[in-house]
Amino acid sequence: MYVGLYSDVSRQHIVKAHKHIAKKKYTTSPDDIHKFRQEVINIDLNSDSAITKVMSSPDFYSLSACRDFLFHVQEHRFTLPQIEVALNDLDLKFLGFELKQSWVMSFSEFYPEKDALTSLSLWHQFELKNPGTFSRMYQFWVQKA
Repeated sequence: MYVGLYSDVSRQHIVKAHKHIAKKKYTTSPDDIHKFRQEVINIDLNSDSAITKVMSSPDFYSLSACRDFLFHVQEHRFTLPQIEVALNDLDLKFLGFELKQSWVMSFSEFYPEKDALTSLSLWHQFELKNPGTFSRMYQFWVQKA
């Protein structure tokens, strides 16, 4: 089975954007989405505001995509330790991530051990050092154990 889940580590800038949207009481109306995007665009890029990272996503620039990206009513994010527990509870074996080859090569330099690529605990350590690793999603394969 192929699974895709949002990474809590990689989406912290989105969490901050969600909190900002809630604080300002922005709705999903086109006007409020435009106001929010304009506000983010006007933030000083040197301000160390994590919210400005949302501008790196192409979804920020489309009204419907931005609504789904930042104004979604409910979003579930996971950590790799949480996924590991869920897979164990469901009697599923983790087979590996579908990920850019550059991330796999970088991971393999840190963890050259034989079974490292299928170790969620090692991937978790790697992600904490490289929070952009799963910026899109955790996308991985599992099978019945």
